[in-house]
Amino acid sequence: MKQAAPIRIRQQMGRPRRNPETVRSNRVVTFVTKSELAKLERIAEQNRISLSASIHLILTKFLNDAERCEQLSNAVEYKPVASIARPPPSRSALHDIR
Repeated sequence: MKQAAPIRIRQQMGRPRRNPETVRSNRVVTFVTKSELAKLERIAEQNRISLSASIHLILTKFLNDAERCEQLSNAVEYKPVASIARPPPSRSALHDIR
């Protein structure tokens, strides 16, 4: 009787998979003015990175800052200062001012 051929494990080809949490696979589309595009291109050129990478960097920094502000506002309990209610001036006080 013939024996079954041994199962071969295929070697993985191509690029190794990345952590799903760090992979940028979602798309966000926005429109910018000519001047905004020129500023973004200048930032990308100065940092020697692609336009896409520079926009991602700006977005990431903004979101991190916003998250920090949110954490701070949640950590510090906000208590509005009660305004001191003053009674209306009496007629005699108004008479003295004149």
